[in-house]
Amino acid sequence: MFTPIRDSQSWLDLVAGIVDLPFALVAFVVTVVWWSIGLAGISSIFWDWSIPYKPGNYGPFRALGVANTHANRVVLYTIAGVIFLVTLPGAVRLVALLRAHVARALLCGVSEMKEQIVGLQVRNAGLTDQRQAAAAAETNALRRIERDIHDGPQQRLVRVAMDLGRARQQMESDPTAARVTIEEVLGQTRETLDELRALSRGIAPPILTDRGLPAALAALAARSPVPVDLRLPPDLGRLQPTMETTVYFVVAEALTNIAKHSQAEIAAVRVDIFDTGSVQVWTADNGIGGASVAKGHGLAGLADRVRAAGGEFDLSSPTGGPTELRAVLPCG
Repeated sequence: MFTPIRDSQSWLDLVAGIVDLPFALVAFVVTVVWWSIGLAGISSIFWDWSIPYKPGNYGPFRALGVANTHANRVVLYTIAGVIFLVTLPGAVRLVALLRAHVARALLCGVSEMKEQIVGLQVRNAGLTDQRQAAAAAETNALRRIERDIHDGPQQRLVRVAMDLGRARQQMESDPTAARVTIEEVLGQTRETLDELRALSRGIAPPILTDRGLPAALAALAARSPVPVDLRLPPDLGRLQPTMETTVYFVVAEALTNIAKHSQAEIAAVRVDIFDTGSVQVWTADNGIGGASVAKGHGLAGLADRVRAAGGEFDLSSPTGGPTELRAVLPCG
């Protein structure tokens, strides 16, 4: 008994029932008048002769300056009937919309407000998750770059410094050994440059910026130690820079994971563009499976990167394989 009293919508329902009465009366009167005049006017030829009229011109006949005769009355009534029947749908719709707007404002106002609040809360939660995923993806990327630099170029540069120091000591006592050491240092330097170029491709691949996504994905497939069946839309042109970068890193990380852990003999990469403008990236391999997006795995950062772009990430990798990865990136 007390639940409706505490509900604000219940009071609005009561007000709606009271306020709707005058609007319902107006709608009823307009509907009956329009139907009555319309039907009576077009059928006046059948009943006008039976109604006695007092002689003389009065009412609309005096205003129009015509004689009050049976023929003139039928013409006037028929014209009025046609006008009211033609305007009947508009008049009835007008009063119906008037009642509908009043009823909607009173009966649905609170519920619509609640739905908007819930929608804003859901949207805010989604944006929060997206921001967290972006922060996690950025953190993982920085840690990966730091680890790669520490394990690769940094160690090689330390060795280069040590070899140069040894070559300097050998210059006086054994120039031949010093030249051999310098040659080794040159080799180490070239390898270090190659690793730095590989790292730069992982940060911002120049081929993606210069030649677009098809060329960049083709280069990834060509460098993969596992044969890759790459299929792209024939009309794949330039996409938004953020979307191109995300698609590139999805394919790059997937192929890296396949090469390192899957023991696969072949891999497949598909890129599709939907009518809505969104892009789907699908990769698969015939390896041993067992891939995971758990924290600490390489695919975890990839999933964060996709979610940070507002997309969806799905991984299927049962033990024994095959492994399938799907990422859908929204347009805009």
